[in-house]
Amino acid sequence: MAERPPGSDRGRPAIDWEEAFRAYASMPDNERSYGAVAKHYGVSVRTVETHGRKEHWKERLARIKAEAAASADEQLADARAAKMAELELLIDASLTSYAQQLRAGSVKVVPADLLRLFKLRGELWAEEALERGARRAQAEDNGDPEDAERRKRELIAALEEAGAFERLRNALSPPPEEPESGTATEEAA
Repeated sequence: MAERPPGSDRGRPAIDWEEAFRAYASMPDNERSYGAVAKHYGVSVRTVETHGRKEHWKERLARIKAEAAASADEQLADARAAKMAELELLIDASLTSYAQQLRAGSVKVVPADLLRLFKLRGELWAEEALERGARRAQAEDNGDPEDAERRKRELIAALEEAGAFERLRNALSPPPEEPESGTATEEAA
């Protein structure tokens, strides 16, 4: 707390309100309150509320949190893209190794491995296509109902193309039942 200049001492400490906001913003969510700031600086809650309202502390904090979340999302997306690129390189290297071993006659990778690699690549590409479509739809969102409907149709087409609906149908379909011997129809006969 800063000292007041002589002649202006009203019995209250002078506060750097920007520092008070930083203290408010740095508190854990469950402990953050104007009362906690008031207690920390030794001033009334009303004084802190007045400054918080005039200086839009809650709105500033919401913007800071939103920017932090966007930054974290971007970092996670970059890390994921790097991992996917690395996986693509490993698949390419495995395919190259497989081809060389085939030519040399010393195959140590079994053909099933090749199938699994192609399947993995296809799944990665389908997932990437879905994510690109979702990002594009989000970026293009301008509130126009016709555009929203068009984006929905495009997303459904992308899901269909990626095989998502077929996988969902297969996952939800019960396995075919085998007829049991001695069923009611046989017993009735």
